[in-house]
Amino acid sequence: LSYAYHEGDELFKAYPKRFYVLGVFSALSMAQGMAWFTFAPAVQVTKTDFPHVTDETLTVLDAWSPIMYIPMAFVVSWMLMQTMGLQNVVQLGAILGFLGSLARCMALFDAESETSVWWLHAGQAL
Repeated sequence: LSYAYHEGDELFKAYPKRFYVLGVFSALSMAQGMAWFTFAPAVQVTKTDFPHVTDETLTVLDAWSPIMYIPMAFVVSWMLMQTMGLQNVVQLGAILGFLGSLARCMALFDAESETSVWWLHAGQAL
């Protein structure tokens, strides 16, 4: 699956591993998008399960996605320009996504307390 073409004096090659990393990145992005928007369609259920969650809290929970996109875009761009490479950036994103999902799950252990809201915010921010 190696593809090469010439542009001027330079030779560009596309390796299968790059497409694998791109596929993993796409799947992780889709999973993270679904995790970020878990609270929007289930407002009443979330309020029932987490008594300390208000409408304003749900709005902020859904807003973490665009809020975190801005600073993380600069961080990821810097990481890609360094020698880290796309594979390491995707791995870091997968780890942060896992930790965010884990924090959202931690909120379920003590859903009646106010600390569960902080777990939800931490999970959404990661």
